[in-house]
Amino acid sequence: ENFVDDGSESKLGDESDHSSGVLLSEEEEEDVVIPRRVTSTSVCSLETVPEEDEEPAYEEAQMTSKNSSVVEDEERRMDDVELIIDKPFEAEELKWKNVLDKVSPLVGTSSSSYIQDKVKHHIRKGLPDSMRQRAWVVLTGVDRIMNERKGVYQGMLRHANSISQTSGLTPNDKYSNRTVLNQIDKDTDRTSLKHSSSERTFSRRELRRVLRAYSQFDPEVGYCQGMNYIVATFLSFLSEEEAFWLLVVVMNEEPYNLRELFSEDMSGTHEMLYIAEKLMKQFFPKLSKHLQREEVRASMFVTQWLMTLYTSSFPLDMVSRVWDSFLVEGWKVVYRTMLGLMKHAEGTLLHLSFEHILHYLSSFPGKVDGQTIMQESLKIGLKTKHIQKHANDWQRSAGSCSQESSSSPKKVSRLDSATLSTCSTSTR
Repeated sequence: ENFVDDGSESKLGDESDHSSGVLLSEEEEEDVVIPRRVTSTSVCSLETVPEEDEEPAYEEAQMTSKNSSVVEDEERRMDDVELIIDKPFEAEELKWKNVLDKVSPLVGTSSSSYIQDKVKHHIRKGLPDSMRQRAWVVLTGVDRIMNERKGVYQGMLRHANSISQTSGLTPNDKYSNRTVLNQIDKDTDRTSLKHSSSERTFSRRELRRVLRAYSQFDPEVGYCQGMNYIVATFLSFLSEEEAFWLLVVVMNEEPYNLRELFSEDMSGTHEMLYIAEKLMKQFFPKLSKHLQREEVRASMFVTQWLMTLYTSSFPLDMVSRVWDSFLVEGWKVVYRTMLGLMKHAEGTLLHLSFEHILHYLSSFPGKVDGQTIMQESLKIGLKTKHIQKHANDWQRSAGSCSQESSSSPKKVSRLDSATLSTCSTSTR
């Protein structure tokens, strides 16, 4: 598939290509008719009784040859069918390989918006599991960062290990680093994901190491519950160091900025919940009124969904699809998925009272089909301007018209080189 901008695809923002409610359909697969295997028994049943003047041995030899030929032809046809069945998967992998080869040099440049606009359509159609590791690493620039920051991750681990052996506070610490590390150890032991199969898993040892390293990389945030589920999801597809740097990127860089969710004042969490509730009222007014009558607030069930970007509650099949798109499009995907989930549950929730609503929603995540939810969410006409409007309203209500936090998150590209050098060589 040629990766050329022909101008036919729409751009992001208010001109969303899905605002009309039309779902980008998959290319229809050709029907493959699998022929019935013809057995030697069925062929032999067609035998006729030989005439008396015929030689049975000769006829038997002919029939044996005929049966062998039929079976060989059938086996060749079955081999052809298997090739036809496998071909779409191979073609999909080849397509993604070509896409990633073309966008890799452009990540982190002024062409980022072009990459987002082109890749998002491929992502929405589905990313093969076999390509997810490379896609996540390339599309976020993690591969480039790892080459530029060699030794930094190991330095953070050494620093965390040295703190584990002491109990003192450093001058800039509000809380004991050792307390943070102890909390990481506790949460790691009780972290589990809602896997759809046993094929994907993560190492708790690696999870502990990544979280400990990040707590040293960003001591202002350190560690907050919820980060463990996000990292565990990363480790289901990525190597340990890749998971660390992807955490750094999604915590600190646009269009993700998860760091705001886990800051001390949790300002990002409050804004996120405000936007979520407003979007529910906008797109599902009847359901919102029903929940209000039953005194059920959105924050009572969507907080865990959104703070962990669905990693703590939903099957990995859906979670991986959410993250595929989130890493390309940003927060719009998170809210769009929430609306897709509410659309799926609306018919049931409208007939339930307070206690039954909460009970239903507590078991709801384990019953959803990831592909169905993601397809349904694309039919919802959510636009960037809807989210921005509610964000602006929140900032005004919070007493600030500024679009940026007064304390800007630390950027990977602005990390102090001296600090990096110290971390990469520290043996304390």
